[in-house]
Amino acid sequence: MIKASDLKKALNGVLRSLYSEGYRIYGKEVSEGYEKPSFFTELVLLSYQNETTNFRSMRYGYYITYFQKDTANGRKDEADALKKWDEIRNAYGLKIKVGKRFLNITGCNYEWVGEKRDILQVSLYIDFIEEIEKTETAPIMQELTLKEKMEVN
Repeated sequence: MIKASDLKKALNGVLRSLYSEGYRIYGKEVSEGYEKPSFFTELVLLSYQNETTNFRSMRYGYYITYFQKDTANGRKDEADALKKWDEIRNAYGLKIKVGKRFLNITGCNYEWVGEKRDILQVSLYIDFIEEIEKTETAPIMQELTLKEKMEVN
């Protein structure tokens, strides 16, 4: 079973290795007092569907919001933001390793968010199928007796 916390840790790990110097990565719990430049990341479960009695399909959205360092004139640097988009999408590629599994990154795009629509937000979509873990409730057989029957021709 893939835990959401393990998935976010793996996704943040890629971002952390890409921007190891000078950038902080924050979660949803931080709303003020953060440093810039920085990234805010969020993992959202988009779909959870039982396919059979043994398997379920999962779809997560991983959102990276990039807050640029403040400039003297207060304007955002679009070229810098688009450079981050290129670097991020290339760093994630087609798969993300979570534990022993490689999960598919099935989509990646960006948009401009915020009041002035000048903050870069990158979206990644991760799809996978996992086995439904079941707990046996029937008692385990303790003893088996076999009787052999001989046929005479």
